Amino acid sequence: MKLTSFFILLTLFTFSTLYLPISSAQDYTQWSLPDGAKTRIGKGSINDMQYSPDGAILAVAGSVGIWLYDAETFQELALLRKGEDSVRNISFSPDGRTLVSGSADKTVRLWDIATGKPKKALIGHAESITSLAFSPDSATLASGSLNGNIRFWDVNTGEHKTTLTGHAAEVRSLWFSPDDEILASTGPDGTLRLWDTNTGEEEKTLAAYGMLILAS
Repeated sequence: MKLTSFFILLTLFTFSTLYLPISSAQDYTQWSLPDGAKTRIGKGSINDMQYSPDGAILAVAGSVGIWLYDAETFQELALLRKGEDSVRNISFSPDGRTLVSGSADKTVRLWDIATGKPKKALIGHAESITSLAFSPDSATLASGSLNGNIRFWDVNTGEHKTTLTGHAAEVRSLWFSPDDEILASTGPDGTLRLWDTNTGEEEKTLAAYGMLILAS
């Protein structure tokens, strides 16, 4: 009985420690301060925001990093920060376990929501990251960049799978179809391109809009 109680207590301690960055209320003005700084004044500009799939967390990306808030109390939960570049876009995985961010340093980063720690840095884009999207099963990530390229990544391994080329400029938005067979992408040229996610080939280009497509 004592041995069983010990393992139960050990499990509870491990669980609470793992979730500490998300559940512990602290003074956010002291989080991730630059060298020599004594306190944080303000939270920077806002570039993007997303709710977690279960609606429990609001993530706000901007010039300082990624702020995570409790969606009910609006209490600061964590500040996800890596490097000095502004975070331009973010997206939660459908399973709610991972947050992905893209920034001007050409790097895509995967963050563990439970711990608030970075899991992987995906490097390979030649320009700033401009759009992100997870496949419905959370296994594949699509990232678009300023030069029009779209890269597919294996979320579990961080491996680059393939690159889609066709947009002449910035990839503004990305969406996977519910069956994971098609990726849709838009750019400032007013076109909407449909890609086969299995082959990486472009299936169709809808170019009848004739103006910039704005979407979120």
